[in-house]
Amino acid sequence: METRNISKLGIPPEVEVFEIYGSLFFGAIDRFRDAIRRIEKKPRALVLRMRHVPTIDATGLQSLEELLASCRRGHVVLVLSAVAPGPLEAMRQSGFVERLGAENIARDVYEALDIATRAIGRPRPEAMGRLPH
Repeated sequence: METRNISKLGIPPEVEVFEIYGSLFFGAIDRFRDAIRRIEKKPRALVLRMRHVPTIDATGLQSLEELLASCRRGHVVLVLSAVAPGPLEAMRQSGFVERLGAENIARDVYEALDIATRAIGRPRPEAMGRLPH
């Protein structure tokens, strides 16, 4: 049986992990923005787990662009994890992948955490459990 407890991933305190569920489109954007704004202490790296995002529209892409701009202003590394083929293609076509940097798109959350912790210059604590992508 796989654990779904994200606390067992070995996440450094400077890294924040968000998981998005459902399509990232017009109606869902406000909830996503509110969740990002609620982070009390700004992280040095932000990982977005997108394994449960089957589709994304232009509004969703715009929100990602705004998030990327905000991260850059705050010197926060943005890493996307487990992006489905459809949303990834939309990100490529819009130029978002190029602006983010393909090296900041990971196959799964483990690779994403490795990218994030390397980017902030801190080794990741040993993960205690395994989560699905």
